[in-house]
Amino acid sequence: MRRLAFLAVPVDDVTTPEALDWFAQAIARRSCAQVCTVNPEFVMAAQH
Repeated sequence: MRRLAFLAVPVDDVTTPEALDWFAQAIARRSCAQVCTVNPEFVMAAQH
């Protein structure tokens, strides 16, 4: 996974296959996980 800054917010930049692999690993571990999509309007609103 690559981490980049999106409007100064750290974001993991993943491909679809990487995301699917990550989901499969989380399911296999039976661990809690959270996935968020980046919406520029929400990021900007949260910064103000």
